[in-house]
Amino acid sequence: MNISLELYKIFYTVAKNESFSKAAQELYISQSAVSQSIKNLEHNLGFPLFIRTTKQVSLTIDGSILFTYLEEVFNILKNAEEKLKMRQDKYNGQLIFASTDTLCKYVLLSKIKKVTQKYPNIKIKIINGTSIECMNLLQNSEVDFALVNLSKNINTKFKIEKKYTFNDVFVTSKDFNIKDTLTLKEIAEYPLMTLDNKSITRKFLDDLFLKNNIDINPEIELQNIDLLIDMAEMGLGISFVPDLSIKGRNLKIIYTQEKIQKREYGILSLKNIPSTPIGQTFLELL
Repeated sequence: MNISLELYKIFYTVAKNESFSKAAQELYISQSAVSQSIKNLEHNLGFPLFIRTTKQVSLTIDGSILFTYLEEVFNILKNAEEKLKMRQDKYNGQLIFASTDTLCKYVLLSKIKKVTQKYPNIKIKIINGTSIECMNLLQNSEVDFALVNLSKNINTKFKIEKKYTFNDVFVTSKDFNIKDTLTLKEIAEYPLMTLDNKSITRKFLDDLFLKNNIDINPEIELQNIDLLIDMAEMGLGISFVPDLSIKGRNLKIIYTQEKIQKREYGILSLKNIPSTPIGQTFLELL
């Protein structure tokens, strides 16, 4: 059954007004066009939708059922149009961000505060996940931006809107009996606490040791940087974490004789989809 939305719209307008003439006025078409459209719809469906009298029209049982569903459909369409219209406004509407837990806490929240203080009508929704999960959300157009750790091979569908550098560091408790500077081989002999192997940070760590021909077997693997920091503060071992996450913590940084390459995190968008005005407002304030 292939029935145009326009026929349903005409039916809905007649049913809502309980009048063919009022529906014609609202839709800016002739009353005869309304009548013909209703006849066509009833013919296509195979049953009458209205009980017609000389004074008014009323819905049949089938017509009432159809009206109930169409009312929901047209309300959904109206809401969708309003949300889309708001997204074209520079200072009103919603942005959806995907972010890793660490970057959300130590980077994104302060930036959101800056934006919402200046433009209180901008609402920001955040979805947390690993960098890989966040990029999948962006690729599926479920979010406007993704704040993630950047790897060497970024999907060509992504555009890097903003890019920043940071250092990864080995940390432990200030009370932990350990030298200030060690080789990677010496670090591997201590209890290591790392993110699990689903994270880009863990892959970076594994590659770092692999390049130096060192095998590691972490004693603790987690999905949360803050827990790794807490455990390091307690003196349970050595954690490998971004330096931006340890400010104000009671930790000792263990320096390495080998150079650890700086890494990057950034804000990604979809390359083939222009940023909305509200998205541009957000980026301009960063």
